[in-house]
Amino acid sequence: MDSWSTTLQTLEGHSDWVRSVAFSPDGLTLASGSDDHTIKLWDMATGTIRQTLEGHSKWVRSVAFSPDGLTLASGSDDHTIKLWDPATGTDPATCTKWQTLEGHSTWVSSVAFSPDGLTLVSGSEDNTIKLWDTATGTQRQTLEGLSSLVSSVAFSPDGVTLASGLGDHTIKLWDTVTGTQRQTLEGHSHVVNSVAFSPDGLILASGSSDNTIKLWDTATGTQRQTLEGHSGWVCSVAFSPDGLTLASGSDDRTIKLWDTATGTQRRTLEGHSNWASSIAFSPDGLTLTSGSEDNTIKLWDTATGTQLEGHSHVVNSGAFSPDGLTPTLEKGLDDCQISLSNNWVSLGGENVLWLPAEYRSFVCQAVKDATLALGYADGRVLVTRFLTHII
Repeated sequence: MDSWSTTLQTLEGHSDWVRSVAFSPDGLTLASGSDDHTIKLWDMATGTIRQTLEGHSKWVRSVAFSPDGLTLASGSDDHTIKLWDPATGTDPATCTKWQTLEGHSTWVSSVAFSPDGLTLVSGSEDNTIKLWDTATGTQRQTLEGLSSLVSSVAFSPDGVTLASGLGDHTIKLWDTVTGTQRQTLEGHSHVVNSVAFSPDGLILASGSSDNTIKLWDTATGTQRQTLEGHSGWVCSVAFSPDGLTLASGSDDRTIKLWDTATGTQRRTLEGHSNWASSIAFSPDGLTLTSGSEDNTIKLWDTATGTQLEGHSHVVNSGAFSPDGLTPTLEKGLDDCQISLSNNWVSLGGENVLWLPAEYRSFVCQAVKDATLALGYADGRVLVTRFLTHII
């Protein structure tokens, strides 16, 4: 098991706890919901904020994109769900095309779209789950009979089953057509904070305040494995798109990557200074994002450079050399000179590496061919070397 502390980027802009993060289906946009009452949309190519969506009057606990990427849903402590146009940032309160969904009597802890995008599900601290028609904003069904808060909701990949993580330490599986309970999964000893289906729908993962993750067989409801390693509550779980890796975020400030076949821990990602409360994989599986109570969002690349003796090392999100350690670019012999302009590192006049905010306050710099060194007042030295393929 490796300890890994190099991030691709740190996104800063929220003024309070980032509770939820979600990638758009095309991977070009990241949405984040925060206790500062806002949702931010980030451009994944540049790491910059595209828009700040304002309209909620309290904490934003959950955000989710529709499968076609045309709608963003947000659930809040103001008891409402809002639907947004991520292309324009239109607030449903001021646009007739979109809706503010009202019906819960207390905070909305989790929202999720069905695979066909026709239904939105919401779980709440009012002990209910509601199913909404995304075209009309009308409430289709309320799933009742629960004795505790609903922390997390998730649709199976075929849309036939709904999973809910509950405050009574259980997970309930529901038939989405009839609204009836199929199974109750028991095994956790504390609140179930997060549930997620594997891409093939055969496994359900659950993260709990008992510091463990459990993997369940969705066909039988039996417990396959218990993953132990976190020293604090498990706040969020997410499968990689290929289903081979499970990520977990915890209030122990770390994210862990697990092999879903064996249950072994592959890596521990360190870098947040507070709870890692929400995690999500990009659609291509190459990037993992984490939202934290430290008010930041971090982007992690599994093929990134290593951190050398405590120095910070920014890496490229493009192609990598065969050893996975060096950014690789195709350039001609006359194009291998680095320059800095408008927060970008340019190679041969082409912008190739965007500098996150925390790396822009350098006090000195040195360039040698395709290697750049930046020095900082706090003693850090950033060294980035581009391995150029001569064409």
